Amino acid sequence: MLAGVGGAGRAALDPLEGIFLNPAGLTHLKNYYMGVYWVDSSGLEQNQVRDLSVIIADSTPDKLFPGGFAFTKRRISSPNLGPVDQKDYYLAIADYVVSRLSLGISAHRLESDFGNESHDQHNVNIGLLFTPTENIGIALVGHDLLGPGSSIPAELQLKRKVGLGFTYIFANFLQARLDWDLQLKDNPENESRLMLGIESALHQFFDFRVGAQWDDLAKQTFLSTGFSFNGPRLALDYAYQKEVQSDGGGHRHLVDLRLKF
Repeated sequence: MLAGVGGAGRAALDPLEGIFLNPAGLTHLKNYYMGVYWVDSSGLEQNQVRDLSVIIADSTPDKLFPGGFAFTKRRISSPNLGPVDQKDYYLAIADYVVSRLSLGISAHRLESDFGNESHDQHNVNIGLLFTPTENIGIALVGHDLLGPGSSIPAELQLKRKVGLGFTYIFANFLQARLDWDLQLKDNPENESRLMLGIESALHQFFDFRVGAQWDDLAKQTFLSTGFSFNGPRLALDYAYQKEVQSDGGGHRHLVDLRLKF
């Protein structure tokens, strides 16, 4: 799970959350995946969010090209707008441009309802993933590249963002991840976000993760940890993020369950 490694994963291969960060990663999966992803951020003072996502990804050999679909139901506790209910529909496809360089494109529709208002947004993500060797991954992703409508409340607008990712796997035992992204709209100081994490294989079926995230724009810092059970067919991930503040800060829990066919 990406949260356990500080949220870094644009250049890594994650069959569930990867569809959101970099659709180009779909080209490296070899199976059919189905999973559920749950987030509870009610322990935070800011950005209180609850997510429930259902994700399907197909990279089996007989497919036309790798693809995936995701549906997210979200509740945001907004201090300005009150409770906001959202539904987000994702559709992603990917393929190789040349050997070791893949391209992924995802389109999504975000529906937001609060009070007596309802707003829809449509946007596009484009990602590249380059794997010069089996141990190295380098990613470049443009998120929400279409401009938001002027009628959308500012805090709900999908903002343009560019992200870079790097992954290095050492001896099939230790994986280091580094992500950086920059919001291109409503960010006059060009403040960015840095995510760093390490994943270690403790056992054939168990992984352990630690990470950190520094978000200068949101003025938030997180430390994270997590673990996963990777069975032949069934996998379970758990992550815990702790906000670092002078008053102690809040926390969030994340769980996902997936099946591999």
